[in-house]
Amino acid sequence: MITTKAASIILLLAFSISMACADTQTNRYHEFDADEVTTLRIDARVGTIRVEPSQSGRFEVELVITDEDHGGWFSRSPDIADMDLRSRHRGDQLRLSFNEDKVKGEWVVKVPALEQLDIELDVGTIKVYMAQYGIVAEIGVGTIELQASKSSIGSVDLSAGIGDTDIKGGTDTDNHRAMVSSETTAFGDGAMSIRARAGVGEVTAELM
Repeated sequence: MITTKAASIILLLAFSISMACADTQTNRYHEFDADEVTTLRIDARVGTIRVEPSQSGRFEVELVITDEDHGGWFSRSPDIADMDLRSRHRGDQLRLSFNEDKVKGEWVVKVPALEQLDIELDVGTIKVYMAQYGIVAEIGVGTIELQASKSSIGSVDLSAGIGDTDIKGGTDTDNHRAMVSSETTAFGDGAMSIRARAGVGEVTAELM
């Protein structure tokens, strides 16, 4: 026979397990004027950053924040209800950052005409589509996938401390491997440059 105390303990354990397993998620959306902005900088800790062209002429940012820690039995879940990206517009630069602990951020960033995109991500994936601007991308652990206009890009320099690099569509492609590291360079027909590095992971670029 189950006593009242035992039933309470079982109920408490079941509640703790369900809370630990449940995903906690919130969505954020922002738009920023593109007036005078020539450089976009994005800085984040964990997650996925996807950058693609904007059809509106403005910067559009969708950020999905997910609690990956789930609290557990003996730790407290982060309060994601109050979390959001930080933005700063100074001169010709727009900077967006999200560096909260115990959560993952999934970004979709739509950009209008730019001169330069700089991205730093600790862990995760960086994806850039149909870029017609210069790119500097750095990731600690994960993958970088870049797609850019060959007519806009002049040089491409990719490196991985531990991992692989590859460039498609460029000219004078040169690949060097040394033990576990890799470096690949190539050229396009334009004036902008791409530089991307992974501490551990894979870095690829395609000129179209």
